[in-house]
Amino acid sequence: MDNDAYKEMIALQEQHWWFVGRQKVIKSFLSMEKLSELGSEVLEVGCGVGGNVNLLSSTTSYLGIDMHLPAVDYCKEKYPQQSFRCSRIEDLPSEVKVRNFDSIYFLDVLEHLDQDVLVLRESSNFLKHGGKVLITVPAFNFLWSPHDEFVHHVRRYTKSSLGKSLEEAGYNIERMTYFNFILFPLAMIQRVGMKLAKKKLNRHISTPPFLINWIFEKVFSFEAVLLKYVDLPVGLSIIAVVTKKQTDKHL
Repeated sequence: MDNDAYKEMIALQEQHWWFVGRQKVIKSFLSMEKLSELGSEVLEVGCGVGGNVNLLSSTTSYLGIDMHLPAVDYCKEKYPQQSFRCSRIEDLPSEVKVRNFDSIYFLDVLEHLDQDVLVLRESSNFLKHGGKVLITVPAFNFLWSPHDEFVHHVRRYTKSSLGKSLEEAGYNIERMTYFNFILFPLAMIQRVGMKLAKKKLNRHISTPPFLINWIFEKVFSFEAVLLKYVDLPVGLSIIAVVTKKQTDKHL
């Protein structure tokens, strides 16, 4: 993501319906899966400009890493009480590598990586026994749009393709479901329309007018409750909670 995109992301993350709704879905999963419990240590891979810091660090010891120095510098300034490093997970220094984290988060990160399986496999080395990884990714390649190109996505996933990557990386899937389901038809129409119009983007998404933004936020946020009871058949995104496979030392 370029510097202009970062500036817009900073303004968007606290008000745009997608960011607010996604946070509520993630918060619901934190509660359901007993993640980020009091005193636990968490690692966020690809922390960006810190949109998830408050959500993930309220009761935990938090470390955020990102490859882009401007994002890390912004996080250090805004959240001086938390820890941040400009690094890939595979390049973390030895003093971090000896730490074992109770939970690791990839929140709309894997779709940016050429080698998602290798990064997922490396992350398992930082996970405590019984620790969990929470992942969100965009869904369905047929929804590919100029927005994906603008934010440098490499791919979108299906449950099947994400499951395959997680299996290859050595994880057991505890739960995986689509989300952002209710607004899926509207988004599909919009994305297809952008394709047919061959529309190009030269700037990030902007927050819709207040009323539309409010309605979309409430609709999306309702799924935080819905997902407590059911998995959703389709959606704009996928959320997964996984654990590291344990090897049998007696074999």
